[in-house]
Amino acid sequence: MREREITKKLGRAVQESFGKRMSTMRAEDRVIAIFCSDLHLSARPPRVRKDEPSWFEAMQRPLNELKALSERYNAPILCAGDIFDHWRAEPELINFAINALPKMYAIPGQHDLPLHNIDLIQRSAYWTMVLVGKIIPVVHGVPFLAEN
Repeated sequence: MREREITKKLGRAVQESFGKRMSTMRAEDRVIAIFCSDLHLSARPPRVRKDEPSWFEAMQRPLNELKALSERYNAPILCAGDIFDHWRAEPELINFAINALPKMYAIPGQHDLPLHNIDLIQRSAYWTMVLVGKIIPVVHGVPFLAEN
């Protein structure tokens, strides 16, 4: 079975499973945060998404959804790592992220860290997002700012 057929079948199975179990929010329910992870922003699409007419527009869609949810529920966005697919992102991708990424708290993932080393974080595209105010970094469960 080809990879795409397997992916489609798996996607349908997940949708059917969640469709039966998911409940709607009640009026008294309150959203306290919008959680996401593994955005893996990259300048080039993965092989399975190579047919996207515009990869940057495709990446923009979920970022727009995150921002809309955050505004709708007046809740912060918390990202559990891997904003970028590689810590040394191309300038075009960094410019895209500066304009497209909603403000969020984010744990740096291994893809965000040079050599997977937190001590080198200031060399990364993730840190550029910190410097421009798009990311409030979180390490060990608390917001932090590395010493210069």
